[in-house]
Amino acid sequence: MNMSLSFRPTQKARPTHKQQLALKNIIGLYQRLKDPCVAKASIGLEGLRIGDAILKQRQAIGVVIGGLMSEIWNEKSTEESFNSHKDTDIAVLSDNFEPETTFEGGIDWWIPSIRNVNIRSDYSNYTTSMQIWQNGNEVNLFCGFTLFPYDFAKLPAGLYLPARQLVIDYRVAIMSAMLDERIQQEEDIEELLQNRIERETRKRISTQVRKHYPVIKDCAVSIKPFERAAVLALGQKESG
Repeated sequence: MNMSLSFRPTQKARPTHKQQLALKNIIGLYQRLKDPCVAKASIGLEGLRIGDAILKQRQAIGVVIGGLMSEIWNEKSTEESFNSHKDTDIAVLSDNFEPETTFEGGIDWWIPSIRNVNIRSDYSNYTTSMQIWQNGNEVNLFCGFTLFPYDFAKLPAGLYLPARQLVIDYRVAIMSAMLDERIQQEEDIEELLQNRIERETRKRISTQVRKHYPVIKDCAVSIKPFERAAVLALGQKESG
């Protein structure tokens, strides 16, 4: 009797129609998120230059977030595509920075602070202390940042570009925080979201910025996701 083994490549199960619809809805919602406009906003490459100069002058560290992330991680981005974004979002990572005016330099600054937040869920109600990032319009970011002191302490002051993994984790954290509880219960939805964002995030930095600003290292900072209950407690104002 002849015996032979045949190997066939395993295929991952395709997302169900319900999962595909959920992904489409959450990504669409993320793309439509809009904060109130910044008066006299500094945009594009000029916004990055202004933000970098202010941070260096004040010996503080900040990282680009928001819509400009997609331009930074796109080798073919142009000055025009950078300027197409309505403002420049910078999350301040240092605890020694306070803008002299709400939107100093025309930058949408996201400033860290410690707040007591009342968490309510189906199981318990309690108050906890959280570090959150809030901008001048009192909009709360849907995630936070974890700093690793040993490597973070070595960073010179100034503006940093997000590492590719930071971009992915940032988007996953914000979108996951916006997921309806019923959608969260859908099997594998967060894994599908992670895979989708990883595929869509390009792998090379724009030539417009890669020689001008350093990329912040994963060993110095990472994204800290917020649970849905914490996001709801912070208020219904949306950010991103």
